Amino acid sequence: MGKFSSFRDKLKSAVSRIRAGSRKEVEEEKQEAPPLRLSAEAMSFIRSFTEENPGRAAASEGSKNAARRIFAVFREYSGDNAVITTLRITPYAYKAMLRVAVAVSAAMSFFNILGLPWVSLAVSLFYISQLGNELRKKQNRFRKFFVTSEAYNVHAVVEPEGECRNTVIFTAHHDSAEIRKKDKGVKGILSSIVPMAVSYSALTILSLILLLIEMTRGSFFGFPHYSIVILSIILLFPLLSAVFYLRSCSGKYSIGAGDNASGIAIITALLHYYSRQKADGQGLLSTRLVFASFDGEECGTEGSLGWFRDNTHLISDETYVLNFDGIYNEKDLVFLAKDGNGLIPLSFSLASRCSRIASSMGYHIGVGKLGLFGGETDAASASVMGLPAVTLTSMAPGTETPAHTDDDTPDKISEEAVSEAISVAIKLVAETDEDEQKAPHASYLDSSRHYKISKY
Repeated sequence: MGKFSSFRDKLKSAVSRIRAGSRKEVEEEKQEAPPLRLSAEAMSFIRSFTEENPGRAAASEGSKNAARRIFAVFREYSGDNAVITTLRITPYAYKAMLRVAVAVSAAMSFFNILGLPWVSLAVSLFYISQLGNELRKKQNRFRKFFVTSEAYNVHAVVEPEGECRNTVIFTAHHDSAEIRKKDKGVKGILSSIVPMAVSYSALTILSLILLLIEMTRGSFFGFPHYSIVILSIILLFPLLSAVFYLRSCSGKYSIGAGDNASGIAIITALLHYYSRQKADGQGLLSTRLVFASFDGEECGTEGSLGWFRDNTHLISDETYVLNFDGIYNEKDLVFLAKDGNGLIPLSFSLASRCSRIASSMGYHIGVGKLGLFGGETDAASASVMGLPAVTLTSMAPGTETPAHTDDDTPDKISEEAVSEAISVAIKLVAETDEDEQKAPHASYLDSSRHYKISKY
C-alpha cells in the first residue's frame, strides 16, 4: 500500500509538472513581445488616425484626407496593389428625403381637406415607393434634385499563390457621423424619426379610410366632415418633427474612433499581416483577400454600393464579405444577420459560421440584427449586390455606445474587442483556404486557446 501510495504521488507530481509546463508555455506565448502586435498596432493606428482626421463628413475634404492617409498605409503594405478611386455620392440624401416628406405630408393633408383622398393616397404611396428604393437600392426619382459631391474609396488586394477560387473582402468606412444636439422633453421626442413615421403612416391610413368612405357612398370630391379637417391638420404637426430633427443636426462631426476608425484599423492590421505572410512565402493558396475602406456610410452607404458595382472583377465564385463597424466593447460584439433598417437581409449562414468560429476560440459573439430605424452598415451594399455578407459590431440595438457623439474617442475602445475581431477574421480566412491548402503553415491561432493576437 505504501509503495502504491508513493507511486501515485509521483504520478500526480509528474502530471502537475506537465500541466504547469503547458500553462507556462501558453502564458509565455501570451506575454511574448514580438516586433509587431496586431491588436496593439490597430490601437495605435486608431489614436494617430483620429488625431490627424478628427471630423470626417462624407465627401468632405476631411474624409478625403482620411482616405489619402489610408491609401498611403495600404500602399506601404501592398505596393501597387493599393488603389484609391473616386465617385459621386449624395451626402445629404437622407436630409433631402426628410424635407420631401414634410412637403408630401402637407400635400396629403391639403388633398384630404379638399375631399380628394385618392390624390392624397396616390401621393403618399409614390413617396413610400421612392423611400423604399432609396433605402434598399439608393435610387429614387427625387435624386436628380439632390446635390452630389466627390468621394474617395480605397482598397488593396493580396492575391493567392495559386489560382483564385475564393475571395474574402474585409470592409470598413472612414467617414464619421454628424453630432446631433440632445434636446429634452417634448422637443427631444419630436426630434426623432419615430413620430415622423407614425404621423406619416396615420395620414396615409386616414387617406385610405376617406377613400373607402367615398367609394361606399358613391360620391367623390365631397367636402369631408369638419372632424376630418381637424384630424388632418393635427396629424400634420407631428410630421413637422422633421424640422426639429433637421435643426438638431449640429453641423459638427464626431471624432469617430469607434465609428469607424476601429474598423479601418482592423482591416489595416489584417492587410499588414497577410502582406507579411505572403512576403515570407506563406501566402494563401487559393484565397484572394480584399481590404476596402469606403466613404459615405453615414449618409446611406453610397460609397460602398458604388465600390461593389465597380469592382465585380475582384469577386470569385465563392466570396464572403466581413464588414467591421463600431467596435467598442467585446461583451457587446455581434454578427449582424439583418441590415438596412431591417429591410435588407444579410447572410445568416455566414453570421452563424463566424459566431461558431468565435465560440471555438473562447469568445462569446452571437448573431444579431438591425431593426426598423436601426440604421445600416456597408454590409447592406454587398448584400444588395448578391454577396454573402455580415457586419461585426458593438452597436446592436439596445447597446449604449458613444457613437455619433463628441465622446467617441480612442479610450472608449477595448483592445480585447479589436483583438477578437482580428482573430475571428484570420480564422475565417484559414477555414476558407484550408480545403485547397496542401500543406497549411502553422498558425498561432490555435482554436483551443483564447489569447490576444500577438505576432506575424
